[in-house]
Order: sequence, then structure tokens, then C-alpha cells
Amino acid sequence: PQDDSIRDHLPMVELLARFLGTLLDTDLKRIEQARILERCQEEALIDSMTGLFNRKGWDRALVTEESRARRYGSPACVLIVDLDDLKQVNDSAGHADGDQVIRAAARCIRGQLRESDTVARIGGDEYAVLGIECGALAADNLSRKISGALSAQGIQASVGMAMRDPRRGFAAAVADADQAMYAAKAERRTQRSGEASPVPSGEFERADDAG
Repeated sequence: PQDDSIRDHLPMVELLARFLGTLLDTDLKRIEQARILERCQEEALIDSMTGLFNRKGWDRALVTEESRARRYGSPACVLIVDLDDLKQVNDSAGHADGDQVIRAAARCIRGQLRESDTVARIGGDEYAVLGIECGALAADNLSRKISGALSAQGIQASVGMAMRDPRRGFAAAVADADQAMYAAKAERRTQRSGEASPVPSGEFERADDAG
């Protein structure tokens, strides 16, 4: 039981309740807006087709890892992967089949990486991989794994790899890996000259479904 005089304080209690409710509502809206902003910022770094980082996400990852590599001196590598004959797939089977190849390649590459590694789709048919704390032997093994996984899915690709030189940084490693990729592509083109046309898109679908 309460004294009847408590009723005299009821208007103040109601006012405080409304005030606290307004504060809570404002705070909840602020939190929701912050979450929306975070999602937008994350989405701006993601390639919608593959779910990998896009070029902007890749550039940001390079800046972050360059700072870490300079501080700790850990080895790292860069791989550039470029799909061969995607234009022919698009021209002969349509862009829907070409998009399927792009997504299948993304899954293949991501499946060979460790949690600490970074992969991005930096062009229409081009991917980039950042291998963290990855020495020359491990980098070479990673390159072979990616090439093997893509080949097992019926996806032809050229892979170039370069180690980060502490004196030149990741920017130079990306350029070196890109040159190595083009050299690999030229070598593959020479080896394949006179051979049959690329695997039809239907075989990409069967290989992808099997994996």
C-alpha cells in the first residue's frame, strides 16, 4: 500500500517515462543507422556476382597488409588469375554461361585459400590473391593448387605469382604477378595453337555441379 500523496508525483513520473522512452527510441534509431552505414560500406567493397572483394576492396586490403608487412616483416605473395577464353564462351553460349564460369572460378579459388588470405575479383575475368605470411615454397604450392582446382572444374586460366619484395612493396608485387600471368597466358596460347576450341559451356556446368 502506498500513501495517497504519491499521486501528486504521477505527472512527473509520466513525464520522465516519456523522456526516457524518447531517449531510448533515438538511441535505437542511431544504432540502426550505424548498422545500415556499415552494411553499405561493406557492400561497396564486395563484387555482387561472386561475393569476393571488388577492386576497391582489393586496394584497401593491399594498403592494410602493406602496413602490417612493413611492421612485422612477414613474407607475402600476390597471385593474378585470368580466365582464358571467357570471351569465346560469352560469344558462343551467352553471357549467362559466362557468368556461371566467373562464379565457379571464384568458388574454386576461394576454396584453396586460408582464412587469412584475401581474394578479389579485380576485373571481368581477372582475380587477385594476397597470400599472407606465405613464403616462396608455400606461394608456389598455392599457385599450383589454384591452377589444379580450376582445371579440375574444366576452367582454363593463366596464373602469375610474385613475392613481395620488402624494398618495393605490394604494388610492385602486383605488377610482377600481372606480368607473370601474361607470360603464362602467352605460353599456354602457344601450346594450344592448333588444338580444338575451348570446352563448351555445358561441360562447365557439369563440372561445377559435380564440385
